[in-house]
Amino acid sequence: MKRMIMVSFFSLNLITAIAYAQPNTPSVTKNGDSNQPVASAPAQKPVVNQNALLPLQPSTVATAKSLKDDTQVSLQGQVIRALGKDKYEFRDATGTLIVEIDNQKWHGKPITQQAQVILIGEIDRESDNQVELDVDEVRTVPAQP
Repeated sequence: MKRMIMVSFFSLNLITAIAYAQPNTPSVTKNGDSNQPVASAPAQKPVVNQNALLPLQPSTVATAKSLKDDTQVSLQGQVIRALGKDKYEFRDATGTLIVEIDNQKWHGKPITQQAQVILIGEIDRESDNQVELDVDEVRTVPAQP
């Protein structure tokens, strides 16, 4: 009796594995009224979050300070001074914000206080509710003549 149950269980697992191993190709069946082949609907493709593919719209320092922790943001303005340990003060028309920029993010480009830059990163809310920007990318904005 035990052997029969084990064989049945093994057979069921084998059949299930074979069914899942079949390639996902559309099947073709015969139409009931004619001998024309009728293709079944193709398998659904996974849904992509289309919002994740949209370019990040520029924001302001004032708006960034009100965003939740880990929110992606893009800011345009000037890095006005170094504070030490990869920390800098960033300014736009709405205010200032402390930003953290690792040395490799600069890509060896010197930046002046007047140079316009775009910083892309995530909001970092500290335990004392201090808001900083953890910068992932630094882009320089070409000077307009």
